Amino acid sequence: LNQELGELESKKDQLLSRIQSQRGATEREERFQELISLAGRNQEAMEDIKNELIDQRREEVEEHASETFLKLTNRPDQYDGLTITENYELRVRSGGASRTIQEQKPSEGQKQIIAYSFIAGLSRYTTREAPVVIDTPIGRLDREHKNNLLKHYPEFSEQVMILYQPNELELEDQEQLSGSMSK
Repeated sequence: LNQELGELESKKDQLLSRIQSQRGATEREERFQELISLAGRNQEAMEDIKNELIDQRREEVEEHASETFLKLTNRPDQYDGLTITENYELRVRSGGASRTIQEQKPSEGQKQIIAYSFIAGLSRYTTREAPVVIDTPIGRLDREHKNNLLKHYPEFSEQVMILYQPNELELEDQEQLSGSMSK
């Protein structure tokens, strides 16, 4: 598609050049040339607006994901937050540096907390309210991560559905969620 798009752009540029090089165009033809030029400038402006909005949203998602990550991690003093690069790669910030998740070498539980944080960031800035469904939420988490996540569920989204395995949520965990739980 990108190759075809490039070919079409090239063909368009050739046709525009040909149109603009015509001498002795009528008033009507000159008006069409002006409209073509205006449409091109509008298209460029819309592309700039779109890119600015994408960057702004990426920064907002990053900010909320970082805040959530620092609330959920069992080592908030070790991390500075999360970063979403311009290529939409998720990175972990710590000690003034930014590392890929693979370079960070997190445990399975830490990976799960990073993923929850990213989902929370995305969920906050969706165009529509949608329920968040979480399957096997706590299976690999240590007690501190588990408690942090249980405290955060009511803030996660308007509606969070937790599909848990038997014995994954103990009675005290369910009691902790009881004020926000339907069933």
